[in-house]
Amino acid sequence: MHNDSIEHTLVKVNLPGGVISVGDLDGTLECLKHIGVEEVRLGARQQLYFYVCAEQLQELEYALLNQELSYEIGQDAHPNIVSSYVTDSIFSQQPWIREGVYRDVLDSFNFLPKLKII
Repeated sequence: MHNDSIEHTLVKVNLPGGVISVGDLDGTLECLKHIGVEEVRLGARQQLYFYVCAEQLQELEYALLNQELSYEIGQDAHPNIVSSYVTDSIFSQQPWIREGVYRDVLDSFNFLPKLKII
C-alpha cells in the first residue's frame, strides 16, 4: 500500500486482448518492483493498475517504453482492447483461431483506440 502523505499518480498499462507472456509479465513486475511499486491490480478491461510518486515517473516511463507497453499516467483516454481469447481453451476444445494469428491481429493496431473494442 502506498503512503498517503506522499502524492501518488495512478498508472494504467493496457495489455491488448489481455495477452501477455509469462516472461513479459515477470519482466514488467520485476521492473515495477525495482522502481518501488508495492501493489499492482488487474483491471476489468485486462490492464495493470498501480500508483507511483513523482520521483518514480522518469524511471517508470523508461522501463515501460523499453518493454513496448502502452500506458497512461493519470488519465484514462484509451480503453484497452478486450478479448475472450485468453479463456477460449477453457470452454472450447476447438480453437477458433491460433495464437500466432490472434497476436498478428492485435499487433496490427498501430494506434491507441479511443473507443472500447470488445
